Amino acid sequence: NYLTGLLGFVPSCMSCEVCKRTGDPSKLMFCKRCDAACHSYCQQPPHKNVTPGPYLCPKHTWCHSCGSTVPGSGISTRWFIGHTSCDACGRLFIKGKYCPVCLKVYRDSESTPMVCCDACQRWVHCVCDGISEEKYQQFQADGNLYYRCAACRRDCYQVKDIDDAVQELWRRRDDIEQELMTTLRASAGLLSPKEMLHICPSSDDDKDFPFY
Repeated sequence: NYLTGLLGFVPSCMSCEVCKRTGDPSKLMFCKRCDAACHSYCQQPPHKNVTPGPYLCPKHTWCHSCGSTVPGSGISTRWFIGHTSCDACGRLFIKGKYCPVCLKVYRDSESTPMVCCDACQRWVHCVCDGISEEKYQQFQADGNLYYRCAACRRDCYQVKDIDDAVQELWRRRDDIEQELMTTLRASAGLLSPKEMLHICPSSDDDKDFPFY
């Protein structure tokens, strides 16, 4: 946590985002995205002690596949894939049951149209690779019809392993948040960071000008 690392201790005024109380400072966990504090026992599901590894507050935690903001209902459930997947979806992802294009998991019971890539043997959502209903029916009728997914064609990023998937999922999330911020700034009539830099140049740009 940036704030506690800077100060060397937890400020007494720091309160939990959930219960709005200071409580036991040793039980506070800090979001690595916004530094918001939350007691381990105020989480859903609650934890007796501070868990190891990075923590993300509810504002920045949701499942990439199903959109859930909690890891699950059981006491032993946890976030998977770098806090990007709930317990159920994370386990499916680890088993390889995810679309290589959108990186969202699928269940065998789903009726969403999907086609299996002959190169990587992964199932791909038709909508993710622009496969029309007519083309999908052709794949269904002809088992010998060859298909190579967008990831194998290098038309989109192809994740190499779980660690790489974590980096890619966070990159995509960062892009979404950046686009949202850009849209909100434009709607509010605010200047973009580049425009601000143009108006207020950095100190490096001022070094060529003498000071009197």
